[in-house]
Amino acid sequence: MSFRRELKIKIVPTNLRLFRDWLNQNNFLPLHKKRLVHSIYFDNLNMRMFFHSIEGIVPRKKIRIRNYDTQNYYQNKKKFLETKISSVENRFKISKSTNNTFGLLKFGIFDKDYGICKPVVRVSYHREYFKFSNVRVTIDTNICYKKFNRFVSKPWKKDRSVAVEIKCSPDISLDYIFNKFPFEQIRFSKYTNAVESVL
Repeated sequence: MSFRRELKIKIVPTNLRLFRDWLNQNNFLPLHKKRLVHSIYFDNLNMRMFFHSIEGIVPRKKIRIRNYDTQNYYQNKKKFLETKISSVENRFKISKSTNNTFGLLKFGIFDKDYGICKPVVRVSYHREYFKFSNVRVTIDTNICYKKFNRFVSKPWKKDRSVAVEIKCSPDISLDYIFNKFPFEQIRFSKYTNAVESVL
């Protein structure tokens, strides 16, 4: 477990090509192939993680089950139980593989700060990965949200936003990025967007 800086950038979809050109001009190279990411987010009965995220309270958490490269979440693919923690010092993520997906979805997850947390929403998107030196950039497109229901199929709701994240260790300054390109730094959370869109 290690802390990292994580900045989120708002890219207007029509400027996505311009942003890709900027990555190329600044020597960012693809890290690996584009992947489909699918997550199920958990929260407690009072939706405290959602409200903590909206209010920017630290420390706060997001808890999710995530898998990659499958259109059907319930296919027999490797899944990860992840806890993403935002603290005063910065952010870090705890991730471990799990074979108990159905048990977690049925009975929930116990967290020492939030108590019993049950699945709330599903989020899917396509992610591209780029890297230069010790700085990693991801581009998320085709973002979709759905209310979680184990028994009834709910429709997906599309988010036309393009989510760009820049991640690095806390000792690296990212000022040069903002000086070279007119990015708009925002607080962008797929979980809170999903809750506001489908609940």
